Amino acid sequence: MSLTEKVLKLIKATKEKKALDILKAKEKQHKKDTARKDFYRRSILNRDKEIFEADELDESYLEGLRKSRNDVADISKKGVIKLKTVKKQDKGVRPERLHKVIARTGMCSNRKAEQLIRDGLVSVNGEKAIVGQQIDLNDSSIKIRVEGRVINHRAALKEPCQILIYHKAEGEISSRFDPEGRKTVFDRLPRLNVGRWVQVGRLDANTSGLLLFTNDGELAHRLMHPSFNIERKYLCRVYGEVTDEMLKRITEGVELDDGIAKFDEIHAIGEVDPNLDQGSKSQRKANQWFEVSITEGRKHEVRRIWESQDVMVSRLIRVEYAGIRLNRDLSIPASGYLEADLNEINLVRGLVGLPPETEGFRPSDLSGQSKSELKRQKAKHLRTIRRAIFKDNQHRAGKEQRVYDERNKEQRDKRKQLAEKISQNNKKKFSNNRKNDFVEKFYK
Repeated sequence: MSLTEKVLKLIKATKEKKALDILKAKEKQHKKDTARKDFYRRSILNRDKEIFEADELDESYLEGLRKSRNDVADISKKGVIKLKTVKKQDKGVRPERLHKVIARTGMCSNRKAEQLIRDGLVSVNGEKAIVGQQIDLNDSSIKIRVEGRVINHRAALKEPCQILIYHKAEGEISSRFDPEGRKTVFDRLPRLNVGRWVQVGRLDANTSGLLLFTNDGELAHRLMHPSFNIERKYLCRVYGEVTDEMLKRITEGVELDDGIAKFDEIHAIGEVDPNLDQGSKSQRKANQWFEVSITEGRKHEVRRIWESQDVMVSRLIRVEYAGIRLNRDLSIPASGYLEADLNEINLVRGLVGLPPETEGFRPSDLSGQSKSELKRQKAKHLRTIRRAIFKDNQHRAGKEQRVYDERNKEQRDKRKQLAEKISQNNKKKFSNNRKNDFVEKFYK
């Protein structure tokens, strides 16, 4: 072998060794980066950990776990709580569908985000996105562009859970936008810097009472899902004669168009007329209030259950949802709201098996302030809400206040016929009673 060949062979071996060293260094650096990412992912997952110590949790959160009608957690004898409803992630990855990621930023709704993806206006790392594509929320290198603008999709993950307690008035629409320009429940909600308010359930235009709003989409989904059996309580003013047999039937179950429905609990508000004899104790007034409890959220379910017994609901008010009642110490005016404190938020999160929230406001935080200062703060908040409601009512003064939806014309006609039937029955009943009273007085 000549000297030139030896030199060339040596140069080749040196190059191969250098390339091998570079490859080993890259592999070593890759392992370090992977370990660092895994550590970061594990720290993120620890925030949504399934395992907690009971001593470290709030009493309100533990109360929510105890009241939950779904099997959401295992509690050991040593006081260790393991949540069953927290999704287990593979290898530290937290995938989520792209349209949900976009909606969480507050840019648009889920449906609008899906439409933007179909129109080709969304890209992920420079590539055109497809409907149903999943995004790893822990990967900070992912860049999502909507109509050419980069969105900060990870900022919403750092936002603490918030809940608004809203007092819906009659005539308001449970929708974000109304093409007819009617009042909606979103008109006076406070703005969020990141994310958007999600409505928990709906109420029709003629129903008033409690509505919940949250910036946590998963919490809203669980509160509305029938598998968690979240309790809702309503006050109903029933027009027509209600007997004990009717109350028994609607608590055992009645057949509706979409399946069997029933009230879990029912309580009459007010006493039976003491002038009735023992055989007529089951007969009550033509208009009477009842408090009912139900764990489903089907359309007009409360009204339809009563109508199946040939009586109708003339007024309906929701007073409780997921353990939060409307009649708090600070009364909320119609079309007004209050922000739920941390105890109420953790109570709701415990009911559906989500990890507790640590950031928020507790009533005990104001224990150092005087009563007069607290009173001034509450009065200021209420003045702001009432002023906004008054201005909005002035703006809409020329419009019709009571809303009738033309899409439900058939249902309204049916209820009108039912009301006429009840009215005729009441006239016959009361006329017979007057006649009997006159005969008894005459013979006495």
